[in-house]
Amino acid sequence: MGKVIPNPKLRLLDQVREVMRIKHYSIRTERCYCDWIRRYIHFHKMLSKEELTHDARAKIELFLSDLAVNGKVAPATQNQALNGLKGFWLSAIGYGLTTNSLKS
Repeated sequence: MGKVIPNPKLRLLDQVREVMRIKHYSIRTERCYCDWIRRYIHFHKMLSKEELTHDARAKIELFLSDLAVNGKVAPATQNQALNGLKGFWLSAIGYGLTTNSLKS
């Protein structure tokens, strides 16, 4: 399947949901990934799409580190959050985020 372009009139998380549904993600995966994306946005107190794209790699590293240190989550949980954020960048932001160096 080629690149899916979400409806720009939708809110950001609605764009993510739209792309996930087109790609036939399960509803549980959709809810889980959207929850991680929402937590990421709240963690960084972001208000605009531009804030999301500025220095994304460092922001993701900080978020994942905070999950490990303060949230005391398992590595599998960090991977789940990372996968949700990678899907987010592909679907709503519009470009792939290479995260090989982000593995904890």
